[in-house]
Amino acid sequence: MTRAPHRQTRAPGPRPWAGYAAAAWALAFAGPHLYCGVGGSVGLDSALNREIVEHRSGSFLALNWGIGLFCVAGGLVALATVRPWGHRVPAWLLRGLAWLGFVLLAARVLDIYVQFGLGLTGIRPIPADKRDEYLRLARWFLFLWLPWFTLGAVAWGALASRLPRPMPPQGNAPPPARPHHR
Repeated sequence: MTRAPHRQTRAPGPRPWAGYAAAAWALAFAGPHLYCGVGGSVGLDSALNREIVEHRSGSFLALNWGIGLFCVAGGLVALATVRPWGHRVPAWLLRGLAWLGFVLLAARVLDIYVQFGLGLTGIRPIPADKRDEYLRLARWFLFLWLPWFTLGAVAWGALASRLPRPMPPQGNAPPPARPHHR
């Protein structure tokens, strides 16, 4: 009896494409926020953006700086999973931060879907005088931002789900649980 050749399967572990995709997503998203954080306004010419630009405050600029720096940090976390210098970072921390990135992006996807889904289906009424602006925003969010955040969630989810779980050191393994006697 001949045996079928053994087919090797790839063991679970980080996939470089997921790390690079998550990093690219985070760094690409950081750019516009850092631009707005320094006061940039070129390209922000819609009615909603004009209102934001004309009434922006120090907190608006700081918020954009915060989001931009958060995204840069996320890009570095993603790169740390695929670059040699990332071995200096504890695996549990990288895994936790990758899952945090996924959860934040998945929550934003759900938020956009529910927010505009409720308005477009009539479950949440939109005042007649705001309907045109709402529909314009819905197009932007459903056809640009929803796919954008979905792409980020997929990249971060793929990264997080493929990072190995840290194993406890063999010498310091906790003792087996004792049976409970009554």
